[in-house]
This record gives sequence, structure tokens and C-alpha cells, in this order.
Amino acid sequence: DVLDESYLAFIEGVEGGTCGFYQLTREVFVVQGWDNRLPATATDKWYHLNRLQVGTENVYTCFCPASNSAECIHQRYLCQYGSSRFPEQDMPAQKKLESIVPFSLQCVDEDTEEYVCLFSVALANRFDLKARTIVSFQTTNPGTWQCQSDQRAQTCQHISQVQKDPGVSQLFLATTAVAGDESGGKIQQSLPTIDSRSPQSTSIFKSISYREIRPPRWASLPTDRFLYELPQPRPVPELIPLDEHSHCPCGGVSERYDPFRPTFQRKCTIYAMSRSYTAKIELQACPRGSGRHFIGPDGRDTLLFNYNNNILFTHALLNHYTSSFTTSETPFAAWVTATSQQYLEEGITPDFVSPDIFRSAWFAFVNIQAWEGDMACPTCGPAPSQTIWDGVTLAFHRKHLLTTIQPPTTIFPDAPSHKRKYMPNQQPIADPILRKLVRSFVSSAHLPTLGTIMQTDPGASVSNRDAIIELITDVPKITRDLTTLNTSLGSLFDRVFGLATFAQGIIPSKAYTQFMQQLCAEESILQMVTRQSLRNLRAFLLLPNTTTRSMLITSPAIFHVLCEHEEYSEDLRGTLEWVASRVETVLEELVNNTGTAPNKLATSSDTNTQLATLRENADWRKTGSCYSMPEIRSRPRYPGLRHDQKQESGGSRGAKCSKYYSTYGKQRLTGGIMGVWCTHSICYGFHFIPMGEGRNDVFSAIYTRWEKAPERVIYDFACALGPYCLLREPEFFADTTFNIDGFHAKDHTKCSPAAFLSSYSAVEPRLSRINSSAAECGNSGIGRIRKSVSYMTQERAIIYTRVFMGVWNRHRIRKLLKANG
Repeated sequence: DVLDESYLAFIEGVEGGTCGFYQLTREVFVVQGWDNRLPATATDKWYHLNRLQVGTENVYTCFCPASNSAECIHQRYLCQYGSSRFPEQDMPAQKKLESIVPFSLQCVDEDTEEYVCLFSVALANRFDLKARTIVSFQTTNPGTWQCQSDQRAQTCQHISQVQKDPGVSQLFLATTAVAGDESGGKIQQSLPTIDSRSPQSTSIFKSISYREIRPPRWASLPTDRFLYELPQPRPVPELIPLDEHSHCPCGGVSERYDPFRPTFQRKCTIYAMSRSYTAKIELQACPRGSGRHFIGPDGRDTLLFNYNNNILFTHALLNHYTSSFTTSETPFAAWVTATSQQYLEEGITPDFVSPDIFRSAWFAFVNIQAWEGDMACPTCGPAPSQTIWDGVTLAFHRKHLLTTIQPPTTIFPDAPSHKRKYMPNQQPIADPILRKLVRSFVSSAHLPTLGTIMQTDPGASVSNRDAIIELITDVPKITRDLTTLNTSLGSLFDRVFGLATFAQGIIPSKAYTQFMQQLCAEESILQMVTRQSLRNLRAFLLLPNTTTRSMLITSPAIFHVLCEHEEYSEDLRGTLEWVASRVETVLEELVNNTGTAPNKLATSSDTNTQLATLRENADWRKTGSCYSMPEIRSRPRYPGLRHDQKQESGGSRGAKCSKYYSTYGKQRLTGGIMGVWCTHSICYGFHFIPMGEGRNDVFSAIYTRWEKAPERVIYDFACALGPYCLLREPEFFADTTFNIDGFHAKDHTKCSPAAFLSSYSAVEPRLSRINSSAAECGNSGIGRIRKSVSYMTQERAIIYTRVFMGVWNRHRIRKLLKANG
């Protein structure tokens, strides 16, 4: 029956997102027109539909042409499935139908960033539903308006009313600007928030095919879990029969094929690489579907993906899109256009599917594809000791943000409470005035000429004489104050930077200059000397020789001084003793800054209790947190740190650092993602950030997943991340070195060399091999999907990013395995 087939296609279109059916209030809906002629498809017309309760009965009124003589397809669907798809309790009873209601926002061209926004509009003082019409606005430049009541008119009362609306006027004005930036475009940021419900949101990844599918052959790994043998190539079958794997996913419960119940056959279309095929598919009515859903073949054994029993795709075709978008920027619409043109070139009928259908089918396909086991480097192992972190501008619109999002920064009700308090004065030299005075002196560009003016006639002409004279007058005070702090430190300064030294024409060495710069830096002394470096320093002080000295490469400033100046003077030894004591003091104060014993890591039994809530909703497709390592402990709360959960907005870190935080999340967009890479550019995981990137993202991801903290953390803001981590969990992070990579170091003009990776690679050449820009490499690669993700819902953005990362990693893992034989 043509009408029954059309009705089934309508149901699949509504629930698959290819035919609009939107709820505005409990009673009022907007529905898309439907052409019953086979193959049945949605039209470009829109109509209002009313569900009115009279007594105990519902009365349905639709204003589409088909409802004039009989029950239309919209009334039939709402009558039959409205209670399950649009429950009345989910929509506030008091919600008022406004005169202007934006209900649909669709991207029609991702390349040019063009949208179509649809409005349900009623003129002032007209309350009857029949008087409402549909107004559309397409965000071309300068924008195209159209009213369904009079499509030939460029303006009318309905259009004027929408344009005068304060919220919509911003959208109209935005089209006069140049659309497009890396985060989704100015147009997108000005679009109105859509407040409507549609049934396709409940089945975003549904398909008839359900068994796991292998990753593409070109991205396969030897470690991939065995799923099935790839069948030999064969012609497209004329009949796709039911078998023991056939099922129907309706109602969220898999209903299996029953060989003792009747079956029937109907036509379907199989879409392949360069053409489509018409075949027959065997189906069985689903006992749960009330005649609406059917049990169909899974198709995996013939490398077919059964989307909805009407439309099937070959695995090769769907994998081809995966290859395209991970290789170069390829939005769905552009790829569908290219494939459609290929079909036309072959003279194939019917044409390829619409972008909406293909997009829904591809997401359903990759949702059951086994993208796993590809977020670990075969060289670095399951938990890399050298990690590179970076925030990436990969964001979607905040209106799509769901409550299921759970970045590692999430604090659960059963999270442990760790008592911490802010601890100032962690610098080597606690006195800020003295620090500044020493820093100004040893960093002065006039030091090389200081000896010159002291050796010449005071009346001689020397440029910048006043500045140099000021330097000379500061030296006695600096020497005196440093001597008060530590006798050996004052003596060392006087010997290397004293006036007598300059009077002899001796210029301090670069090693001593950098050593003194780090001692007067505005950073914690633990940036200069970690706990492991402290152990090495104590070993050297106990038994100074070339072997123990070589271990001090973990503290480059000290190592440079000892290597460049063979003499191990008493004042240098005393200064290093003071440094070691200062490190021990700061570490002890950090660990015991509550006055009680330090909080220990949760034991395995504690962990199980703390993570009970996490495991209830740990699906990365929902939480947006996808790491190769499981969550082994909760992110604690720190009640004594009142700014612990405060959002870090764009701006500099004040006097301590000149680098500005980047504004990763643009207006009305989410905050992008935080990702971690090993030194071979393999991504170990990522999570989506609801608002903006901050140190908390890196801290929480490491603390909740690493059994032992990484030896080295490379991050754009490592200078701020180190103190952040050590203040909260000093025992856990005490042996970790925090470094800024070479790509970002140039922006940190106020940070000492102790924070730069280049300082460490200068004394430890093997560190030069660390690809400290691995995250930036990933960032540039992710640029291929930035625009596409900006238009997606949360669930789709997460899946799309995971597939991209999987392909990215698999290519690099395959290269590593090939290189290692």
C-alpha cells in the first residue's frame, strides 16, 4: 500500500531528523509538509498542528492541505505516538505561545556558514492558530527573508514584525558583517536560541545495524580486537534476508527475529561508492512497534550498514567519508555534493541521499564502530611520563550543552575533601623588595658597561651614565641584604657581582647570571628544584664528584654553574646548602599547610566508593571525557581555597607572567577541548570544556587518571600550573617538572628560565628529541574539523572528535610499528 509505505517513511524521517516535527507548547506544533508519492519525501512547506484536550479525549487539528478531506499524516503520527514522543509532563503547562517563536535552525552550507532560521509568527492581537504563518531567514549577505503566506513578496507584515523583534534584529545586523572565524562565525554567535522539542533527539544514533564494526582497513592495528573475518568481495545482493542477528531497536529494547512468525519483502536502496542499487529486503513486524517498526537484517556479514530498512550503505562508502574529513577539511554537505555529482556522472537513479540523511547515518555507523585501543603509544606505554597538554579551539554552541557533560574538573557529592590553604612566599627569596632589586641588577642590559665606567675617568662620556650610576649604588644594599638572608649567598653575590669584580673588568658569566635570576624569580623555588632534584642536590653536597654532579641535570641552573666553574668554592657550597634547605622548608610547609598530616591518596576500597557516582554515567559519548586511562580517583574539593573552582577568564597573570590566557571559547560557544599528547604526537585523551580552559583542566585530568604523576608536564602555562598543582596535591606532584615548550616560551618574557623546556634540553640533549610541539601539531590537525564541530550538537561533536583522534593516532602508531620493525 502506497500510503502505508509513505507513512512508514514519514515516521523514519521524523525520528531520523530528516522531516521536521517541532513542539512549541503543550498544544501547538509545527510540522513539515510531506509528499506521499513514492519515494515519499519532505517538502519545503511548514504547517501548524494543534493537540487540544476536550474532556478525556484529544482533538487534533492540522492546517496542511491533506487534512481538509481526511486525517493527515501529521495527525496520524501525533495521535498514535504523541504520548510517548511528546509527553505532556515534559512541557510546562503555563508556557505561553509567543507571537514570534524561532523553532528551527539549520546549517545549509558549512563552507559559507549559511543558516536557515524558521519562525512561527502571528500578527499582533491575532490569537487564532490559523492566522499564524512561517517566516524564514537565510543568512546570506545581506540576508534573505521569506514569508510562506506570500513567497513572492520581499517584505510583508509578518517579516516586518520579526525584523523589529529586539532579539532577531541582532541576527539581521550580523549578516552585514563578514561571517566566519575559526570558532564558528559571527552569524552563528548571533543566532537566536531555539526553544522547541523534536523526537529525533531521542534516537540520535539509532540504526537497524547494531553489531560492532571493524575500523577501516587503512587504519587497522595489529592490536585491534578480533570481531569477524572480512568476507570476500561479492556483488550487491538482490535480496537481503533475515537471520539470527536481525533485530529492531524500538523502545530501547532489542527485539530479535522470530523464524516462526511471518515475514514480508519490500524495496530498499543500497548506496555504494559510485552508484546506488535497488534491492529487496526481508522484514518482520516488530511485536513492540504496533505496526510502526520492523525487524530487519543487521547486514554486517555482507559489509552493509542498515540505517532504517529503507536506506542501506556499504561500509566502504561510510569509511570513505571518515578518510576524507580526517585528511582535509570536508564538511558533510560538501562531501555529499561531490558524491551526488559522481552518481550523476554514472547516470544513476535515484540520486544520492540528502546531507541530513547521510549525516545521521554516518554518526549511527561510527557509533557502533570499534574505535578503541588507539589512545596509547607503543613506545611510551599506557601512562606516559613525558606529557604535552594543550587547549584546542574545538567548540560547539552552548545551547547544545547538556547536563551529561562531565569533564575531569567535575566535583561529585562523594568526592573527598582535602584541607588546603593558600601559601604565599614560596619564592627562593621571600622578600619581594629584595627580589626585585636583585632581578633589576642581574638582568640589566648595562652590566657589560659597568666595568667600563668604573675603570674610566668619572668625567668621561658614557651613554646611560645615570642608569649605570644607579646600578652601582644598589650593589652595597643588595650585598648587605643577601648576607643577612644567608652569609654564603651574600658572599657569592659579592664575589661574582660585586663592585670589585667589575672594577677588574670581569663580566659575570651567563651561568651565574641565570642562577641568580632564578633565585630572585617570582616563582616557587620548586620550579627550580623539584623533590627529585633535591635528592640529587643532597647527594652532591654529601659527596661532591663528577658522578653526583651529573645527576644535577634535573636543575639546569645549578648544573651550569658547577660545570662552567670547576672550583667548588665555599660560598657556592653554602649557597647550595641554603637552596636545599629552602626547598625542604617550602615542601614541608606545602605538605603540612593544614597543621595536620597530609591527605593520602584514596585506597582501592576508598576509590570504589568515591567513584560509584562516576561509573553510573561514565560513557565518554555523554560525558565528553575520553582518555585511555580509567578514572581511578575523584577530583577532590578544597574548601580552604575559595578560588578553587573559579573560572579563569582571558587576561594576564599580573606581575608574575606577561603571557595572556587565550580566549578559547568565543561568545556563546563552549570552551573547546583539553588534550594530552605523548612525545610521538599520539593523543592519550581529551575532554570537552564547558566554558573556558584553565589550569584546573590539566590538574584534574592528571590527578584523576595517573597512578603516579608524570615526570614532566609541558603546557602553555606551566609557570602557573606548577604552583596550582603543588598547592593542592604536593605529595603527588612533588617530583613533576612543569615546562613551557619552545613554541610558547617567547611570550613568557617575565618568567625565569626554570620554566622553559629549552633550559633543560641544553644540559640534557635527549630532551631535545621531545616533540614539545606535539600538542600544537595536533592542534593544527584538529583545524580540519573545527568548523564542522562548531555546528554540531554535543553528542555529535564528541563522536566526531573521537573518530578524528582515533584516525590521527592510528596513522602514527602504524608508522611507529613499521619503523620499529
